[in-house]
Amino acid sequence: ELCARKVAAATGDMRRALHICSVALDFCEKDVAAAAAVAAAAAEATATGAGGGGGSPTGVVSIQRRAGLNGGAGGVPPGPIPRQMVRISHVARAVSMSFALPVVDTIRALSCHAQLVLCAAVRLFRATKKAETIVATLNDAYTALCGEA
Repeated sequence: ELCARKVAAATGDMRRALHICSVALDFCEKDVAAAAAVAAAAAEATATGAGGGGGSPTGVVSIQRRAGLNGGAGGVPPGPIPRQMVRISHVARAVSMSFALPVVDTIRALSCHAQLVLCAAVRLFRATKKAETIVATLNDAYTALCGEA
């Protein structure tokens, strides 16, 4: 429902909604695989600690298990796959990833003063209704903005 509402409000494109659901499912699968790997490592550590070496004098079994060489997918030992439903957090991450704009990410990555310069430029352009300015005028707007904060 969250996915449908977000996509309907933004674009209404069913393909995008299905893609978001697919990405949310991938997030869920990664969480399940990570939880299974942690559980397997804990079980292996318990078995190794109790069995005095885990039954392998050279540790080959544990290396194979960690590397996924014994038939498990992604380094997880084979066995029953735990079931988990796709949660709201998975869908929310997929939605935010789908609607993220590279420009916004770039602006967020700027330093504080670089963001202030950008803000001063936007305020200056909106106030003067011009599409260009000189650096000295922008510097004055930046200095005034820094004085406000």
